[in-house]
Amino acid sequence: MAGSPDGQVALITGSGKRRVGNAVALALLGAAKLLGYFEFHWSEDILAYLLAALLVVVGVEMVLNFLLDLYRPRVPGVAGRFSYDSRLLNLIASPERVGHSIAEAINYQFGFEVSGTWFFQLLRRACLPLIIGGAVMLWLLTGVVVVEEGRQCVVLRWGKPDPSRRVLMPRRAPYLLWPWPIDKTQQFDTGKMHEVVLGLGAESDHEDEGEEQERVFLWSQAHGEQAEMDTLVAKPADPTAKVGRDGGVPAVSVIKLIVGVYYRIDDPYRYGYAFVDAPKLLQAVAHREMVRYAASATLDEKLSGEGGANRPQGIMSFGRGNAEKDLLARISAEAEALDLGVAIQRVQILGCHPPPGAAAAFEEVISAERERDQMRHAAQADARKVLAEVAGDPGEAQVLAQLISFMQDWENLLNVRKTGGSLDRAIDGGVEAANNRIEKLNEEIDKERLMGRTKTAQATRPEQLLAGQKQHLALLEACRKSPATFPLDKEFARARDEVDRAFAAVGGSAATEVARARAYRWQKEFKERSRAESFPVQLQALGAAPAVFVADKRLEALTRGLASTKKYLLGIDSKRVEFRVNLEQSPAVFGDIPLGKQGK
Repeated sequence: MAGSPDGQVALITGSGKRRVGNAVALALLGAAKLLGYFEFHWSEDILAYLLAALLVVVGVEMVLNFLLDLYRPRVPGVAGRFSYDSRLLNLIASPERVGHSIAEAINYQFGFEVSGTWFFQLLRRACLPLIIGGAVMLWLLTGVVVVEEGRQCVVLRWGKPDPSRRVLMPRRAPYLLWPWPIDKTQQFDTGKMHEVVLGLGAESDHEDEGEEQERVFLWSQAHGEQAEMDTLVAKPADPTAKVGRDGGVPAVSVIKLIVGVYYRIDDPYRYGYAFVDAPKLLQAVAHREMVRYAASATLDEKLSGEGGANRPQGIMSFGRGNAEKDLLARISAEAEALDLGVAIQRVQILGCHPPPGAAAAFEEVISAERERDQMRHAAQADARKVLAEVAGDPGEAQVLAQLISFMQDWENLLNVRKTGGSLDRAIDGGVEAANNRIEKLNEEIDKERLMGRTKTAQATRPEQLLAGQKQHLALLEACRKSPATFPLDKEFARARDEVDRAFAAVGGSAATEVARARAYRWQKEFKERSRAESFPVQLQALGAAPAVFVADKRLEALTRGLASTKKYLLGIDSKRVEFRVNLEQSPAVFGDIPLGKQGK
């Protein structure tokens, strides 16, 4: 077949189609480069995938041509085709003969003239208009935009944002725009909660085992897909510590602080096109605020006074809730100042722990704290036992102690006013002490709430003490406003009366001692009263019979004096008894020691 003219034509037809296909591919490549010059870089990516897919399809076609040619019926007078003669490249090389090429391929494959049927003739005449019409309709549909709920679209005119039509909001009817590439839309998930995680660095280099199973992360070991960054936390000032380059204790602590910032997109135009990378900018701003906050906060220490009131405290323990609120306010303020087009919804501390290298030292501190708690609980149990013995009820004893402290506060203030001391300073000290007591009571109430001891119907004893402490603090604040005219004497008298009433209501050993004291008081009072009332009667007896009265008193005195003296009964005549009395003076114990002037 290769020696005939048709065979020679068939030999060069396949290679010619490939050269035409290469020319078309080069033309498309030039067009893609031109579009890339106008910042339509997606065209190059699409062309790369398209050419690779075309080569794969042509290769599969060559294999199929070879296999199908083995079973093709041989028709006399019809020249055969080589397997590398691609029909797909024939469509590209001769686009005006698309229908003829398809008919020829079908006729060649089936061995009879399929293209002579009426259906194929109709399809041949209408195929090209249908393809062109479908392509035009698809192109026109690129100008129809449907905005789904929870999303917003920004219109781009020739690849740039259009200030006149900034954002397309969700609605039932579609939007009609100019077809691509005149108009293009960029969608933003405005209804979705976006997340920015702070405190994470590059990919971690440790190996995680058992990824398919549930893992338990320990802060004492490296974990997570990304390395956790160090964050500095300030330490409270210690005047006794030496801080400096020469050595001593550093003024900061190092922790691993991971914070999640959750936000929604409010303005897609500002978020997407006013900044080069709005998420990165938000992450940088949020990380800056986190570092500033941590640098001014304490680790787990609790400060009082003016320094503690204006400083974040306990970022790793009791102050995590306040830290989240403060960070939310700070990051929201910075995002609004930059007009990022986002609304910060929530800030959550995902992790806060010391570095893994400090695990041993930290566990020692935790162990010491647990021992301290154990000792405190034992002391509290002993205190309740003593209070129960003294007052009968520990709660009543606490109320009594609180009332006594109130009375002492008013007594101290009254003494300061009488002595002419600094009343303002004394009031400030009382207010600070009251605030410290309120803070301790709040901690105790929180502990009882966590342990399920609180009752909604009835206030617990700490809640009652807290209410009384707040009333006392309100009186101290009123005294601070007008210290010169405040009736301190009346408040002291009122507090003393309350102490007396509370003391009368308690039981236990204290009540027993009070009852004994009262009994002794009445006994002593009645005894002295009887002596006082009997004195006029004794005067009358003395006047009536002086000798008898004196003898009676002497005998009474002898009776009282000899009550504890031994007495002997002698059954012999008294004249036969001889009395010997030793009147020698016994030598003094220190008689031989010279004292006074004799020692000179």
